[in-house]
Amino acid sequence: MKNTTTFIIIGIVVVLVGGYFYMSGTSGSELPVTVSASADSTSTPSQFESLVAQVTPLSFDTSIFSDPRFEALHDMTTPFTPVTVGRTDPFAPI
Repeated sequence: MKNTTTFIIIGIVVVLVGGYFYMSGTSGSELPVTVSASADSTSTPSQFESLVAQVTPLSFDTSIFSDPRFEALHDMTTPFTPVTVGRTDPFAPI
C-alpha cells in the first residue's frame, strides 16, 4: 500500500514537471530574445513615415454603389420590440 502511494506521487510529480516544460515551450537550446542597444532611434520614425507614404495613396472604387444589382438590394431587418423586464432584484422576497 505504501509503495503504491509513493509511485503515484512520483508519477504525478513527473507528469507535472513534464507538463510545465511542455507548456513553457523552452527546450534550452533557444536563446532568449534581447534588444540590442546599438539600434538607431531615428530609424523607427523614418520607417513609420515610409509605411504611411505607402498607405496614403490608397483609393477605393465606389462604383459598386451605383450598380443596379446593388440598388436592387433591400433591407430585411426586423424591428426590435422591447421585452418586458423582470423584477429589479430577483432575489428579494416576494
